[in-house]
Amino acid sequence: MMKKIVLCILFLALVLSLCSTPSIAAPAWPTKTITWIVPFSAGGNADNISRIIAPYFSKELGVAINIVNQPGAAGEIGTMAIAEADPDGYTIGVINAPDIQISCIVNDAYDLDFFKDLNYLATYTATPISFYAPQKSEWNTLEKFVKYHKEHPGGLLFGEGGIGHRVLMATVMDYFGIQISSVNFNSVADVVAAALGGHIDAAGAGNQVISQFVSGGWAPIAWGGTEKCKDFPDAPLFADMGLFTDFLNVMTVLLTPKDVPAYVNERLIEVANKVSRIPEVRTQLEAINCVYYFTSGADMDKKMKDYYSQIQTISEKYKSAIVLNN
Repeated sequence: MMKKIVLCILFLALVLSLCSTPSIAAPAWPTKTITWIVPFSAGGNADNISRIIAPYFSKELGVAINIVNQPGAAGEIGTMAIAEADPDGYTIGVINAPDIQISCIVNDAYDLDFFKDLNYLATYTATPISFYAPQKSEWNTLEKFVKYHKEHPGGLLFGEGGIGHRVLMATVMDYFGIQISSVNFNSVADVVAAALGGHIDAAGAGNQVISQFVSGGWAPIAWGGTEKCKDFPDAPLFADMGLFTDFLNVMTVLLTPKDVPAYVNERLIEVANKVSRIPEVRTQLEAINCVYYFTSGADMDKKMKDYYSQIQTISEKYKSAIVLNN
């Protein structure tokens, strides 16, 4: 009997000992300056968004954040720099989607593995892309634009400033069974300049530049997003025609290298969520004409991968048009 009592006491002591063993705490992070890579030039959309968001992250994390621009190859160079950085949590960055998905799908020379090399943490924006044309042209509605191309395949010069715009163009070609001739420019600013200078006949560009097109007598003929343009209510949504283009909304996504410790990603997502609740953040982003849209964590990761599948389908069918001049 005494032996059983002693064994019970020893067993209880062991259980209490195990229960009282302190859990191993995550290492202190961050303790020094973080490098935030933007794979585009200063003054671009991703750069402007980063310079709005990063100071809030710096305040929450208690360390300085140094924004470094590494432009080139439609964001591919800077994105690879993030993926190949030391996964210690001190190099993070952003990339524009859908550009990253498209690069991984259509550029055979690009070594980035979309599913394995990066962690997709959060976005604060999802700015749709629309089609624009001169208000006085004979193709000043989407219906007329499609009709013109059915009668004159490739007859108009369509300007676009990036591979995301080219995928939207390919999506429209596929949906309506038409052929569009693309003129690729280095930036949306160049597209607007060409449009207002009369060098192109129609264009694809983000909703945030509508005022620049309108100033030169152009207007949207098909509006991206889920709500019609209040100034041009007759411009149909792509979705009104059963053409869903949300997978091409431009999102500037916070990223980390693949092998960054889980506690780093968890902390960044926690901070991202907290920053999203600061009213000034939305105000500042909308002031630069971005469409505010916040998502993070598992939802962000799933969205990026779901959109990859949609982009892959159209990109593989129209690869030659999408990689044109890229």
